[in-house]
This record gives sequence, C-alpha cells and structure tokens, in this order.
Amino acid sequence: MIKAPFNFVPLSEKVFFPPWANQVSHDIPFSDGESGVIDVTITAKSPIFVRNHFQEGDSFYHEPTTGKKISTKFCNHNGEFYIPGSTLKGEIRNVFEIMSFSKMSFIENQKYSVRDMTPEKYGPRGDKKKLFDDLLVGKATHCGFLVKSGNNYQIEECEAIRAIKHETFEVDLSDKTAQEKYDIFGTSDNALNIKIKKLNSNITDCMGKASRRKRLAEYDDASNTVGTLVFTGDINNKCHEFVFIKNNRRVNISKEVFESFENVYFKDENSDSGQYWKDEFNDGLGRAVPVFYRKSNNGNIISMGLTQLYKLEYKKSLYDGLYNDHKSKKSDLAQLIFGYSSSDNEKLSKYTDEEKKLVSALKGRVQFSHFKNINEAQELHEISKVLNSPKATYYPFYIKQNDIDGDNVNKYTTLMDNQAYINGWKRYPVHIEADLSNDNPNNEDILTIFKPLDTGAVFKGKIRFHNLRKSEIGALLSALTFHNTRNCFHNIGMAKPFGFGKIKIDINFENKDEYINEFERIMNSELNNEWKRSEQIQELFKMAQENGIENLTYMELGNPDERHSVNEFTEVKKRREYLKPYSQIFQQYERPLTPEEQAEVNRLEDLERERLEIELENRKITNFLEKVRNVTQTKEKIDLFNYWNTAEDSIKRNKNIITELLNKVTKSNRINKLKAILSEIDEQNQQTNKNEVKVVNIKKKKKGKKKKKSKK
Repeated sequence: MIKAPFNFVPLSEKVFFPPWANQVSHDIPFSDGESGVIDVTITAKSPIFVRNHFQEGDSFYHEPTTGKKISTKFCNHNGEFYIPGSTLKGEIRNVFEIMSFSKMSFIENQKYSVRDMTPEKYGPRGDKKKLFDDLLVGKATHCGFLVKSGNNYQIEECEAIRAIKHETFEVDLSDKTAQEKYDIFGTSDNALNIKIKKLNSNITDCMGKASRRKRLAEYDDASNTVGTLVFTGDINNKCHEFVFIKNNRRVNISKEVFESFENVYFKDENSDSGQYWKDEFNDGLGRAVPVFYRKSNNGNIISMGLTQLYKLEYKKSLYDGLYNDHKSKKSDLAQLIFGYSSSDNEKLSKYTDEEKKLVSALKGRVQFSHFKNINEAQELHEISKVLNSPKATYYPFYIKQNDIDGDNVNKYTTLMDNQAYINGWKRYPVHIEADLSNDNPNNEDILTIFKPLDTGAVFKGKIRFHNLRKSEIGALLSALTFHNTRNCFHNIGMAKPFGFGKIKIDINFENKDEYINEFERIMNSELNNEWKRSEQIQELFKMAQENGIENLTYMELGNPDERHSVNEFTEVKKRREYLKPYSQIFQQYERPLTPEEQAEVNRLEDLERERLEIELENRKITNFLEKVRNVTQTKEKIDLFNYWNTAEDSIKRNKNIITELLNKVTKSNRINKLKAILSEIDEQNQQTNKNEVKVVNIKKKKKGKKKKKSKK
C-alpha cells in the first residue's frame, strides 16, 4: 500500500473573486468596514518546534555543505520562547485560501526535469501495459559535440555511440564524477584523443547484461581511427566510458531544444555535471560539450543531454498544472486580506495598463503579532530526524490521476500530458501522538537536529485587522477555528510528518458566530449552498482531525548497494498505485459509528439542510420588507399589499418552518435572529391589515360621493 505522511486538499476549478475587490483601500474605508483586534491563545497539543536563528550560547550543529551553525533551540528572545507572527500567518493563510476558494499562490512557473528509469511497459509476462504515454527519460541514439556558431547552436555530429571499458585504463574510475575523471586525464586534445579499434560486439555491463545501443571500442596504437574520450558520472554497475568519433558534419539545434537542455543542466545549480559543463562551455567561448541526443523521423534533433540515458524537461510546469481560474490576474479573497506584491518589473512589462492595475501590490489588512509563551514551556531532549519529501515531480503523489481503475491506475498522468493538473494544496494530517525517537540513517549528513517544546506550552498574541467587511472578518475567524468545528487542529513548525506542531487555537472575539455565518452565506451563494459539503472543505477538515492511521510515514528509497534493498517509490509505480484522497484512507481506519451516533449525525445533517432552505426563504422575505420600507407612494403600497396577499400562503409556511426550527436550534444568536424576523413579519402583517382597512374606507368614501352626485 502506498505510504505518505501528507496528502492534498484538491483544487477547485472555480475561484471566488469578491465583487468588491476594486474597492479595497487603506485610505478610503468601506461604509460597512470594521477595524479591531482578535485575542489569540495557542496551546501545543503535541511537542512543537520553530527553529531559532543562531545566537551565541545556542546548542547547534553544522550544515554539511556550508559548515554554517544551525541552532537546535526553539525560537526565543533572551531565553523567552515565542512563535513568530509569520509562522502562524503562513498556516492561517494556507487554510484561508482553501476555505475561501482562493487561488493557489506562490507556485513557480518553472519546468522540472525528469529521468524516470521505471520500465516504459510493466506487468505480467505477455500482458505488459504502458505505464505512461510519453518517455520520461531521454534515450540517446546519437552523439556529438555542442558548439556555438554566431548566435546559433549546433552539434558536431559523430559516428555511432561507442564505449570503452574501464579495464583499458591504468587508474580506477569507479565512484568518480565526470569532473573528477577529467581532472585525472586532463582536458586538452592531446590528453583525450586516442587511437582506437572499432569492434562489432556490444558492450556488457558489470552484471553481464548486454547493451543494444553501445558498440564497443578498444585502444589500438596502430589504428588510424582517432576518437575523443568522453567521461560521464558514475552509476550502478557502470564499467565503461565513451569514445566519440567525429564525422565532420554539423547540424543546427532549434532554440526550443537548446533552451530545454539549458534549463535541465546549465540552470540547475544542483546538477554537478551541468554546472561543470556550463563553466567549461562558457556560452560557446570555451570547450565543446559532449552530448547525447535523439532525432525525429525527419532528422531534426528533438532532445539532448549529458548522458546516454539523459534527463528531459517536462512539457508543463506546476503552474501550468493549475486550472485557469487560479492563473487569473483578478484578486481573490486571500489576496485582498493578506495582501500581495509583484515587484517583478520584467514580468509586469508584458501586461497592459489595465492588467497592471490587477497585479500591482496591495498591503495586507491583517497583522499578526509574535505569540509569547506564558507558562514556562519545557524543552525536551535533542531529537534527530530525516526530514525529506518526494520531489513535486513524483506523479503518483503530486499529479491528479485520471485513468483510475479501483485502487490503481491503468496509465499514469504526468506533466508530459496536456491534461495534467496538480493534486492540490499539500497538508500534513495531524497525529494523535508525536514520534520522539531518533532516526539512524547511514548518512548522518541528512539528519535534522532540534529540541522541541513539550506538549502543553501556551502562547498568547493578537491579530489586528483594518477596514474589513463582515464576511471578510468571518473568513478570518473561520480559518482560525476551522469554521467553529470541534476537534480540529492546526499544524505549525518543523517535523509535522512525525506528529510535531499540533496546536489548538482559541480566540476571544465578540459575536464571532455572526461573522462566521456571514462568511458561510457568501460562500454558499457562490457555490449553490454546497460550500460546506464540497470536497475541498471535507478533505481539509478531515486532515485537521486526529487519526490513528498507520503508514503515515515516508516511503524508503532503498540502498542500491544492498542486494535485497527495495526502492518503494519504484515499486509503487510498478503496482500502478496512486495517493488516494485522505478521506478514503481515513475510512479504512475510522471506527464505525454506533446507531446513536449515526442518528445524531443524520439529525444534524437534516438540521443543516433545513437551515439552508430557510436562509434562502428568509432572503426573499427580507427583500420584500426592504421594498415596503422604501415605498412612499400610496399606489405602490397598494400594489405591494396585493403582492403580499398572493404570497401570504408561502410566507405563512416559511413562518411555520422558522417556528419549528426555533424548537431545535439552541444557539442564542440564531434564535434572536429568527425571532427578529418573525417579529418583523408580524408587525408588517398588522400594518398590512390596518392599511387594507384604510384602503377599503377610501374606496367606500369614493363610492358614497358618486352616489350623491347621481342623486343630484
């Protein structure tokens, strides 16, 4: 079964864009705008850790690559622990974006590279099926040297790809990078050009497996054939290098193919070989770069890389995997409240003046203070954990799968596919207990060390807001309290995959239910009264509840040097598994409800449906009452009274429903609101009867005058 300590709240195709967006201002307040303060208390329900910037006196460890001192202490000032406002703000904004159906923000429009060595077809013998449509690894059929001619890039073509065995050389080339090998041999033509004899046999790897695409060559001082040694990095069982034999032909490379190669290698700072050859190439002024490539049927180069099985650039970025609404330049509710900025002038230059207005900066209208510890929180012992995560290109997790057959997929959707969409907002389900054990990997450089605060630490602070409308305040309160849902927790800080960082937020704010209900009303009007039942809200709330689910752990990458070690990431793809929505996983571990509990759930669901129905009818009544208040002309009032009489049955029915609901609902705010509506209806009924009597009297008087005239 697939394992992961995280899951995703699915993206909605629809984004809510508030109609008042262009009226938001810090200088001109809304007529119904409010400013104020929300008092917030945070209680740690599991050990929590937010790292301190290193200060003298802190316990620390060294970052492996830079040697920088990394503090193991919780964030503090002069020994007083606190949670930075930015930490809580980030968590609340994430929840806010989901609950308000805002755009997914902070996604880079950058295409990732991929070299997926999983077999293209996999399954039982005789029934192998394709795992995906497009190749996820470059399989070279040609080789040559990348050069620059003027402003264009070209390939100096070579003969068929040939390999030369390691045993040819007097030095051990195993476990060395390409750069280390070049450092041993040198980079001049004299150092790399050797006389060779071309053999007809294919080379075999160190496990005895023959290659179909690598012809063998061997050193022969008597030969007239000269080839250039080409070194690539070390992979498992590799026991050869390459020899390129030039054929004095050049072929042009399209701009798209070069830019793709450049993005995958030269612009990837984590690619050792890419950075080495970027410096050596020096944009065509230095050495020619040995490359491997593929051609289309018409002879054009379609992709290239630095190894025979090379990395490809995905066709789509994660940003491309968003639905169209999420790419809109219009402001969503989260942006209007938390603010946004666009300082990238180059990016803005392609927009029209009207579009620039939509994507310019807006200062946030909420501010989070730091949250200071108030109960002398206790530090726990030092803990060592491996905090890693699959790359966002691991499609069984991060990409929404479309071709699903029960628990598996028929064929994977990847970022190579036009219809690929990302899975959604990544969230870590809360655990019942944190795992306080230490990890002991073979490589200690991948460990993260920290000293968390114990469960029960309490922090207090404030959230200040300026010029927010009632529904906006309700949205903020809703994000803080998970819409007043019991037993839901937020997650902050580090080591969330291991159960750390679970917090309970309590707020002090007068009439908060009234504001939260207004936010719900706005969202229901946008989503046809399906907001609370939407899969986005259901998945978010489910992940915020404690669970007893097993297997909420990272999968193992395996050790390629150990014979029986298993790479679980590869095995998942071979089994065609995918990460199911969290609610489906939760169901497998959830205790069945007792008949009494199920009856209570049904009652609450029925009550919710009735409430939504009444809310719709109430709006009709409220609109009618508003019309009555605003009418001054007698004729118009008579028309409205006639309307009232025709709608009387419907209004009485609504009044009966409201009265019945009052017997079920216990929240005082809701009762008062409904009683006020009933009272207003009764007053209007009484006024209607009085006015009807007056109208009748007026008509009688007019008839009396007509009779007198006729007698005369």
